[in-house]
Amino acid sequence: MALRDLSRRTFLRAVAGAAAGAALAACQPQVVEVEKEVTKVVEVERKGAKRPYTIVFWRHQYQPTDDFLQNVLFKEYEELEPGISFDYFVARDAEFQEKSMPAIVAGGGPLVMEVMSAEWLMRMDKAGALATVNYELWGGKEAFEKYFVTSWIMASRQLLGRDEDKWIVQGPGLTPGGIYINTQFAEEDGFDWKKYQQESIAYEDIGPEFSVMTKFDDKGEITRDGFLIQHGYGPARVFGYWYGYFYNLGGKLLSDDNKRYQLNSPEGYQAMQWLYDLVFKYKVSKLRPGVKESGSGILPKGETAATPYLGYWAFGTFKSIDPEGIANYRVLMQPKAKDKPLKIYSTPGRGAAVNARFPLEEQYEGWKFLKFLSDNGHRISGAAGVDEFVRSDYPDWVELKERLDSDVYLRNAEGLVPYVPSSAEILTVAKRDDGFLRAFEDMMFTGMSVKDVIDRWNEEMDEALADL
Repeated sequence: MALRDLSRRTFLRAVAGAAAGAALAACQPQVVEVEKEVTKVVEVERKGAKRPYTIVFWRHQYQPTDDFLQNVLFKEYEELEPGISFDYFVARDAEFQEKSMPAIVAGGGPLVMEVMSAEWLMRMDKAGALATVNYELWGGKEAFEKYFVTSWIMASRQLLGRDEDKWIVQGPGLTPGGIYINTQFAEEDGFDWKKYQQESIAYEDIGPEFSVMTKFDDKGEITRDGFLIQHGYGPARVFGYWYGYFYNLGGKLLSDDNKRYQLNSPEGYQAMQWLYDLVFKYKVSKLRPGVKESGSGILPKGETAATPYLGYWAFGTFKSIDPEGIANYRVLMQPKAKDKPLKIYSTPGRGAAVNARFPLEEQYEGWKFLKFLSDNGHRISGAAGVDEFVRSDYPDWVELKERLDSDVYLRNAEGLVPYVPSSAEILTVAKRDDGFLRAFEDMMFTGMSVKDVIDRWNEEMDEALADL
């Protein structure tokens, strides 16, 4: 598509020309402490950019959302705002994360951009790349707080350390998903999937119970695992397996003073041993180090019977791969530690922001467009199968209540525990995830013990904290 080709060229130019973007930023109007000058800047901001104007927008790739934006919402906005057009760039998670944030931090990037995580928010803010929200478009600051999920607006401000907003936060993130299962496989193999729609399975029971769905060839090699470990998809995803159990056991990543990591705790060792046992003791999971595909693609291909760490959005992918079998895919409760209540780690989710290095009249166009997107959030949810832009405090989930297995999602939502990570944690996230992947692979492939890989990982992370 010409639009995507144009966007990719724009993206690559922006990555290569980040330094030029920084120089351009120096030419922006400056707000001075003179009443007349302040009034003049505000007037320019309200007018918007001179038309025609192209809004450059970058986000991570998710096909249902991309199609809806390009084929519906962009066209509607162009009708509402004559002279506006879009240059839209998307990339898969890995490419987007590897290239876009460094470009933006260095001074380049688009007008409107997805902010992938709290780490991105802090790093972009520290680099001066994020414009302050234009509250007037929402009817003022108080109205802005009420429009979105107030508790997560406050959490974002706590991350930034000041009472202002730099992004449109999506609240508790996506629908609190669970374990997605092919019920046809489950019923053929005698796995009681309906039981675990009503209650959480214990992590300790996943190996022995899901193993009934594992299939082997004549050589004893797994042809379909009962429970997928999304190993090749990236370090953050496989870290989530360890952390989910660690967190439910009561583990805490950092000490109270944020000066030491606590990965080498009893909870840390137990969670890593659990992963090892899934592969070697229960033979319920196999490793796919070279397969850079998430469970949303592997499950509907029949290569696994169940996978965690997806949301309702995955049904779009299921349907595209296995349209005839779509009714077989259902969701189970999130797992928990045995004899403990369910806890789901929940931080401010992804969001969207405007680049502060653009002139104020162009920033106005960016925030105006994001206001339009937020007003149409329910339509984005319907097209993409996600719950973005929920407008009232959790647990008042809007569209979710009308969906298949909504009762399961809502029970999972009861386990959401709002958590605001410290700056020390956020600034060491990348090293933490990469370090975990090394530890995981050395345990699985080289025979290093659980204790040795965890102890080494903890030492690496303490060094990372000392370098901050």
